[in-house]
Amino acid sequence: MSVRQRADYLASLTAQAADLALHAHTALPLALATPMSAASDYFASKSFTGYVKQLEAQAKLAGVVLQGINAVVTSIGMLGKALTRR
Repeated sequence: MSVRQRADYLASLTAQAADLALHAHTALPLALATPMSAASDYFASKSFTGYVKQLEAQAKLAGVVLQGINAVVTSIGMLGKALTRR
């Protein structure tokens, strides 16, 4: 294995461990000790796919709520301008 290949492999292992630590709430030392195949299986599982869909739905809902709040704030601003013109 060349030095470049070894560096790429190590970077891949580190990135996978970081993903496990961030998305699977795994302690970094444990994530670093997890085999790459087990981490890949976790990220390809139905459970993780469902979790990602749940997060996307929550983000979409938050966006809808923020759009509603923005519409109310804009309406209040327009009402204020209309009342000051009188």
